[in-house]
Amino acid sequence: MNHEYKLISVYADINGDILILSCGTDTKWGGPIEIEVAQRVNFPISVEELGEKIQLAFDHCYSKEYDGSSKVTAIEKILGIKGYSKAVKNKKLVLVDWDIDEGYTVTPTEKIPRRGYVHLIELAKKLPLDCSKNRLAEAVIEAFHLSKIVR
Repeated sequence: MNHEYKLISVYADINGDILILSCGTDTKWGGPIEIEVAQRVNFPISVEELGEKIQLAFDHCYSKEYDGSSKVTAIEKILGIKGYSKAVKNKKLVLVDWDIDEGYTVTPTEKIPRRGYVHLIELAKKLPLDCSKNRLAEAVIEAFHLSKIVR
């Protein structure tokens, strides 16, 4: 199935390890949602390895459907941690989307207590469709430097 829009969630923990989740279709609500397909990159991270894992994550988008009525999120299942807030504790998030007409957008976030991850749209970076895997990985690393966890 060919899609015109894809989204991946890139989480980094305080040790610098990265977990990338692909998106699939939410069978209850429609639209993209994180699925149980993950790529991992352990610290220290090379731009080349991160670029490869980002590409793999995009390749796996929509490879599974997700039942939106499930109370357990994909990241909880992957990490084996009960409770979304525990699963994402001390993790920064960068969203990367791909649009067949627009190219890539890399969006940093700010994690705010009782609000969750807020997209820092004004700091998002647009990259062309033909950007290299390494350039995309560099943009994700830059976005992690802009992302925050507010306590």
